[in-house]
Amino acid sequence: MRAAPLLLVLLATTAPADTLGRVDEFVRAEMAREKVPGVAVAVMDHGEVVKAEGYGYANVEHGVPVRPDTVFQSGSLGKQFTAATVMTLVEEGKLALDDPIAKYFPEAPPAFRAITLRHLLTHTSGIPDYTEGTIDLRRDYTEDELARMAFGLELEFAPGSRWNYSNTGYLMLGVVVRRASGRFYGDVLRDRVFQPLGMKTARIISEEDIVPHRAAGYRLVGGELKNQEWVAPKLNTTADGSLYFTVLDLIAWEKGLRSGAVLKPPSWAAVFQPVRLNSGRSYPYGFGWVIDEVAGQTVVGHGGSWQGFKTQLTRYLGRDLTIIVLANLAEADPERFVSGIAAILDPKLAKPPLGPIADGEPGVTVRLRGLLAAARDSRLSPAEFAYVRAGFFPDSARRYVELLKGLGEPRRVDLLESRDLGDDRVYRYEVAYDGGKALRVQLGIAPDGKVSRSPSARASRARREGGHEKRRGRRCLPRRFGRPGPRRRLAAVAGTARQRGFDGEGPPEPLEQGERRLEGPAGRPRRLLPGRLGRTHLRHLPIGARPPAPGHPSHARPRRGGGGGKAARRRPRRR
Repeated sequence: MRAAPLLLVLLATTAPADTLGRVDEFVRAEMAREKVPGVAVAVMDHGEVVKAEGYGYANVEHGVPVRPDTVFQSGSLGKQFTAATVMTLVEEGKLALDDPIAKYFPEAPPAFRAITLRHLLTHTSGIPDYTEGTIDLRRDYTEDELARMAFGLELEFAPGSRWNYSNTGYLMLGVVVRRASGRFYGDVLRDRVFQPLGMKTARIISEEDIVPHRAAGYRLVGGELKNQEWVAPKLNTTADGSLYFTVLDLIAWEKGLRSGAVLKPPSWAAVFQPVRLNSGRSYPYGFGWVIDEVAGQTVVGHGGSWQGFKTQLTRYLGRDLTIIVLANLAEADPERFVSGIAAILDPKLAKPPLGPIADGEPGVTVRLRGLLAAARDSRLSPAEFAYVRAGFFPDSARRYVELLKGLGEPRRVDLLESRDLGDDRVYRYEVAYDGGKALRVQLGIAPDGKVSRSPSARASRARREGGHEKRRGRRCLPRRFGRPGPRRRLAAVAGTARQRGFDGEGPPEPLEQGERRLEGPAGRPRRLLPGRLGRTHLRHLPIGARPPAPGHPSHARPRRGGGGGKAARRRPRRR
């Protein structure tokens, strides 16, 4: 392992030294701004490794620096490996994408019998996210117990009709792999993906085993660095994003993707194909990958967030550029690192800031004003929000009250963007208040005219964190590169704070005075920065918002996050 970093450093000298120096400066500055202890970064340009480097500390208590061979947790970035494992069994004839899950779960209740493996892979099953307060993170569960837990949940929508980041779906894929192959999904993954690609240190999480160069995960509580919280060992072996890997492992993965290794071409085509909803419209999420567009070119990727770690892998396909960022802080923003590095390497990849555009649908703007007023005055009704995730009422609704308290009526509401996402129409606004305060807000309207959850809010997230991106592809992608929910980054103005509140993710996090936030890819399952007003999806960056107090619920338990889809103290979820 010691020779590998040296080789990568030699390869890095083929890139312009001044450009790589600017990347180093940016990474160190961003680490200081976000208070991230350690980061590992890898950059591949046209298949060549131009950077594989560690910054800061893998373990703060022992002063151990991050190196290219430092081992991080994956979060929901691990979902793409689960998907690849499933596809190897599909090619072998042991699974079929359109098999109903009842074929592998005879105990499935009637409402679940229309769900297929394709629905699980694409977060279109309607199964709620198990991390939304439905599971005890300090208890070990068997796979059968987890399956029974999933079958006890009420579907959020008819299978295939919508997209909503679900770690539960990927957890169930791990059970399917075992039932179809007779082996633990992690063993199948190792034999069919990791070993053939030379991913030497990639593996399932184990706190018991001796894992050389393992990084420690951290979180911020009242601005103070704390260790990650403990999670039951078996919950760190599920297929929704429970992996260890290094940037060297992910470089090997990228090389395998470029060469079409492990799977046949039709299978890879299916992996990167946007899912088609029952309506015939597509949603920008494949099998564990968020699909986006930047500067007129296709971009695919996913993020992860879990137990004090945040991750992001983004592939700019038209530019043939891949950027990987692994961080050991729950509040880190690896998407921001990726976007900043991409803009340095190719300025054309920097997204221009959004500005006001003509508002051709003033009725939607009036509706937004009414929703903000109702949220501020604690008048939101659960009946109004058909697609809100479990836990939105009362916790997240209460946080809206805290966020909007004292702001009064908006002085100005400017439309910044409107676009179709799946079956919904999604709008982004800047809402200005007296005193220089402002919010960036996203609102989705479903075909029936009801307010819908904004896709960028989950993912992403893409829990570990699409969005636990385990998860939430930010909500992932859906964290757009989150929830997945699985998440999209909003531009901030002087004195603003990033807000994750409306979707139950927690209160604002402070930004440096005068800082501007870069726009990130849209649609991630990831950790959500956004907010969601029930069927209304609101994302915002409040100006002048205060950071959470040490005792705030956001400092609660670890989160695992695409589409959006463990960490500070909020309801845990892998993104």
